[in-house]
Amino acid sequence: MPWEQALQAADLKPRPREGGITGATPDQLLPAFLDCFGCVPRRDTLMDWAHKSGIAFSRNSPLNTALADAKARYSEDGREWPSRCPDDLNVDPAKGAPAATGPTRRKNAWSEEELVRGVALAIDELQPGERLTQRVLLRISTGRPDIPAPGRIHRAELKLDDVIRRAYRYRETGEL
Repeated sequence: MPWEQALQAADLKPRPREGGITGATPDQLLPAFLDCFGCVPRRDTLMDWAHKSGIAFSRNSPLNTALADAKARYSEDGREWPSRCPDDLNVDPAKGAPAATGPTRRKNAWSEEELVRGVALAIDELQPGERLTQRVLLRISTGRPDIPAPGRIHRAELKLDDVIRRAYRYRETGEL
């Protein structure tokens, strides 16, 4: 039984809605993607385009329904359904691809430089002989808004080991 039904059966209040941004759905993004790129994306390609355009993407909406609706509209308009997108399709607006429009993602994103500086602060908090690992960074970052949690580094699509290496170099040379 889904959680919401269990709450209702127990005569309890529904859970409060989490998060503040409702992301764009595949229904909203797919027509623009088809117009911009002229090919049919996989879900991860559509998500990547939204992410790199700074758009919040709803992970709970199926792409299959959006594809079926778009295909029906193409058929009604007498247009030919495009082929699948190539795996190496550039969807990054920073590299010249058209940008998606929709609700913007959270504003609390960190730049790479801020992440490196924050991890350098975490290095200063290490005990003698302690290595900075994901678990140690999580412990140190708790309650410290100036030190990024490992999840922030992951959301920035960076490798934790690379950021740690850069943070050590930053501490030694002062260069990012």
